[in-house]
Amino acid sequence: MSIKPEVVPQSTQVYQAAEAKVLRNTFDLAIQKLIQRISRLQYLPDTVQHVCQPVPQIDPVLFLRANPDERSCYWRNRQGSFSISGLGEALRLSAETDTEFAQLFEQLASYLNGIQSVPHEDHVPIQFVGGISYNGRSGEQQWRDFPAALFVLPEIALIKRHGSLHLSACIHPQNEAEWSAKQQQLIDRLRALNFDSEQAQETPAKIRSIRKGIHYQQWQQWIDKTLSAIQAQQFDKAVLARSVSIDLDAPLNIYDLIQRWQAINNNAFSFIIRSKNSTFMGCSPERLYKRKGRALSTESLAGTVRRGETRDEDFHFEQELKSDPKLVREHSLVTEYLKTQICKFGDQFVCPEEPSVFKLANVQHRYLPLKVRLHPEVSDLQLVNALHPTPAICGFPRNAAFDYIQQHETTNRGWYSGIVGVFGQDYVEFSVAIRSTLIQENQVECFSGVGIVQGATADSEWQEMDAKIASFLKALKA
Repeated sequence: MSIKPEVVPQSTQVYQAAEAKVLRNTFDLAIQKLIQRISRLQYLPDTVQHVCQPVPQIDPVLFLRANPDERSCYWRNRQGSFSISGLGEALRLSAETDTEFAQLFEQLASYLNGIQSVPHEDHVPIQFVGGISYNGRSGEQQWRDFPAALFVLPEIALIKRHGSLHLSACIHPQNEAEWSAKQQQLIDRLRALNFDSEQAQETPAKIRSIRKGIHYQQWQQWIDKTLSAIQAQQFDKAVLARSVSIDLDAPLNIYDLIQRWQAINNNAFSFIIRSKNSTFMGCSPERLYKRKGRALSTESLAGTVRRGETRDEDFHFEQELKSDPKLVREHSLVTEYLKTQICKFGDQFVCPEEPSVFKLANVQHRYLPLKVRLHPEVSDLQLVNALHPTPAICGFPRNAAFDYIQQHETTNRGWYSGIVGVFGQDYVEFSVAIRSTLIQENQVECFSGVGIVQGATADSEWQEMDAKIASFLKALKA
């Protein structure tokens, strides 16, 4: 028996076409209003000028896919209530070493304080998108396109806030001579925007080969050495990382990939940072901190077991996560460190008595949120320096573990286990850049790490690293 393809009634096709036309007209009207505001702007020296306009609903990732740009960026919070999809760069600020971070954060604050926004009843504030490497140094070898820190203010951004979407445009010429050209360039870019969200995904690239950055025998030796160092009281915990290199038969469509990855881990922070010929992207479960005004939130996320194949098996692993002495100790080291650090900067400390369980597609973690009210004089640079890298991705005590990793680890971390997020005037949020990957054409390098404390075994930690990249491999193969 032959099966006939489903035929969409002509009346439905007519309705859909009419609906699409209305939607396109609504977008066109929003663009028109933006262009009118931009046309009225006058040059202001060393000042970012900003306009925004509400727009109809469109998927933030599909917006990027419909408007390919080598300088695009993307960040979405864990709940999906806030995201920013950026095109182009109105402003690009970077640092080559951690000694330049103070100047970088001063620049960020200065530009944000000086931004001139055209008054509008639906005005939304803007944010820089960017991050900082794991070790505060510029990248080498495969990470050569990434400096120690990079923050970008998108020229055009689709900003999602609590269900509403706004199209934002920023302009920042270097001098008065280039003002008219910059202004016209921005207008032309707005006119050329594509809001077609019905594009089909491309056929995913196929995997040619997968190669792990360290052999299992080497891993066993490294675990033995690390446990000996813990036994000798050099430190209590060290986080060891491993890379996996993947060769594809064609370049990746990063927007299709992040959409599939988000669907698998929909309660994760998602990000795309592009620099020169490289893309760093990820779906991270972990927040470094969120600051809204003086309210600071951070979290202790550590200790990992895999998800079960059945509900009963999943519950069994969850009980193991809650009671296993090794996992409890691994998590408590992170908790105590974060509590000590944030209490230096504020008061009204709030924290549940017992941790809960944070479940992802392939793994589950011990999880404990911590909050304080910051003292007025506390800066974001102080918070970053105090919290990054946390014991969850470095170890404890931090300096001793950091030095051990720098001396012995063969994985070139770059921005893996660094931080990525958004930086605004009253809202700053950074995710820890784990469950992440570096992409260059058809070459992909993904990363995972495990916390080694007394009681760790080479086999269980090796399996945990495999489990942590499973969601990425699933998205890649979809």
